[in-house]
Amino acid sequence: MNRTLRCFAFPALAALALAGCSTSATEAEQTTDEATSVEQTDAPSDGDEASAWPDVDDAEEQGFYGPGKYLAMNMTGAGFIMTIPATGPEDIEAYRQATGQEAVGYIQVEIDNTNGYEDAAPYSVTIVDYHGQELEYRSAFSVIEEWGPTMRDDGPEDVNDGYWYSMPDGTEISEEEYGRLNSQGIDVYNAYLDTSASPTAKKTVWLLGPEVPSEMTYIELSETTDSYQASPLE
Repeated sequence: MNRTLRCFAFPALAALALAGCSTSATEAEQTTDEATSVEQTDAPSDGDEASAWPDVDDAEEQGFYGPGKYLAMNMTGAGFIMTIPATGPEDIEAYRQATGQEAVGYIQVEIDNTNGYEDAAPYSVTIVDYHGQELEYRSAFSVIEEWGPTMRDDGPEDVNDGYWYSMPDGTEISEEEYGRLNSQGIDVYNAYLDTSASPTAKKTVWLLGPEVPSEMTYIELSETTDSYQASPLE
């Protein structure tokens, strides 16, 4: 049986008004007039019906969001200010290029838990682009882990005792290259492993995913227990 060995395993009404009756009419006429008045009032006019519902700005409904800063709040008092997109940290970009990975999109999340009473830890961000496609951005460490090389033990037993080394796409690499990339990956992984801010604390975390679209119709930040819609900051 083939086995794959990794060097490290990582642990958001209007009230109805009745028309008044004329005091000069007979009792029978008053009754008839009142019934007619009620019948007419029960059928709302176009103006009454329109005032019962909030106005909708069609232009805004058909619009989209662009690059910038966005705010999401959780139910325990923490705020998350997202920069979408952001320029990625140099060490992550260096490792991405060293491992031959394609370009990624970065989202910076500044956690402000100074008024919170529980830990705050963003897990992912979902963006819906202008064409209706959902794009997911995950904690940096979980993406970094997928970039690293692998040590395998299913090679010929008479060659290095069956051990050999490869990249995620299957490209074989030398033991020396494996050691260098594996060490670099451990350092970068550990640097972005902690994504939780304690009550009263602040922290900056990074999320990675596809290149960020220039036109977005919905942005949502998720923790492990709930999700929160984000709104643009002016």
